[in-house]
Amino acid sequence: VLRLLRPSSFNLSHHHMDTASVTKLRPRASWGHLKEEEGAADDYAKRAKPENAWDVKGDECWAKWLEDKKFSLDGWGTEEEQPRRRKRLVKKLKKKKRADVKTKVYPLHLQMQELDHLVTDGCFVLARGSLQDGHFVVDALDTPKAMRREETLVKDLLPRQCFGGSLSNERLEILESYEAHKPDGFFVILSEVCLDNDRVIDKLTDLFQGYEESQPPCAYVIMGSFCSTPFVATGDGIKSYRDSFWQLKHLLLPLSNHVRCGTRFILLPGPNDPGAQTLPQAPLPPYLTADLAQEVPNVVFATNPCRIRHFSREMVFCRHDVMRHLRRHEVLPLRETDGGPASAAHSRNESVQLIFDQAHLVPLPLEHSSILWAYDHSLRLYPLPHAVFIGGVTPPFEVGYEGARFCSVGPFCRQAEFFAYHPIKDLMEPCGVHDRAG
Repeated sequence: VLRLLRPSSFNLSHHHMDTASVTKLRPRASWGHLKEEEGAADDYAKRAKPENAWDVKGDECWAKWLEDKKFSLDGWGTEEEQPRRRKRLVKKLKKKKRADVKTKVYPLHLQMQELDHLVTDGCFVLARGSLQDGHFVVDALDTPKAMRREETLVKDLLPRQCFGGSLSNERLEILESYEAHKPDGFFVILSEVCLDNDRVIDKLTDLFQGYEESQPPCAYVIMGSFCSTPFVATGDGIKSYRDSFWQLKHLLLPLSNHVRCGTRFILLPGPNDPGAQTLPQAPLPPYLTADLAQEVPNVVFATNPCRIRHFSREMVFCRHDVMRHLRRHEVLPLRETDGGPASAAHSRNESVQLIFDQAHLVPLPLEHSSILWAYDHSLRLYPLPHAVFIGGVTPPFEVGYEGARFCSVGPFCRQAEFFAYHPIKDLMEPCGVHDRAG
């Protein structure tokens, strides 16, 4: 298994050269947390080492003299505590001795000039080839295929809480038993809801009123950006942003039927909204949202991305233009199976497959994705959720892959298009708000 790493001087017009990191993986023990104890042991060893102790190099030496009871470790606690600490350090040192990760970098020569499937920089691939004159010559390149959710849960014995949340297995089983009695619940998903656009406000009014008079959904998931231009932290910029949410607040207050049904309004920030433009992205602060969450029931300002569990069904929502970025970072040009230029449908399907195969919402190098490495786990898709929704500027579409649903929501501010998703029925409905007559 290789991970493709493009050098900074790589010319996009020449697709036959790249660099791959070829790694032999062996069991690895964590060593960073031993630095303090290692330093103390090393310092003590220099002052009070047994005779001929340094004939044995490195960790074997430390383990040897640490096991000897006659040595006292200055500054390592009381006399009663020292045997326990000595035993723990010896155990960790012996584990470190077994840890071994060997990495070597080879120039990668790709014999193919194009592919009928998408492969991007930074993704994990399966490469078949041979070493020739210090180069790894590749004659076949593919990505590891995603596993179906059912297979993952059975074979890997993953805890059900790995999706997120703190519900016990017992409570999750109770929720699953109740979902058959409420199969009609659905979610309404919108993206690019620019509240400073009068046309968007009119469309939202018609949308909310339509569901108010019929059947309110379980929740609206509304993804930003909530302003059509990037937010500027000036007096005028803050006032304009608050005024936009003031309009939204007055749209939601009269929805008594929504309140009676317990409908939630979940809002995710977008690239033009306040805050650091990283993933994950923090929720919108209350002082910029006209106290919407305090005055309207069931309003939730969520992070981007956001995970929602509906009974036993797991859904992931993310506002990011990942569909557009994937093609910009392709290693080789994407083509149809017959060698012709890739159609829009083929490009969409391959992008979805790459996201699911890599089990990550943004399978791109860190320098091109603005991901906070400490929170990268929040973007992972393993095991596959039941549905993934990506908001962005890409036209709306939905497709299924390995038992999971993928939906590109599309911008609401253009054609007032959105999706209604029925998790229990596994039904995805493209919807739209028609223009008013006259």
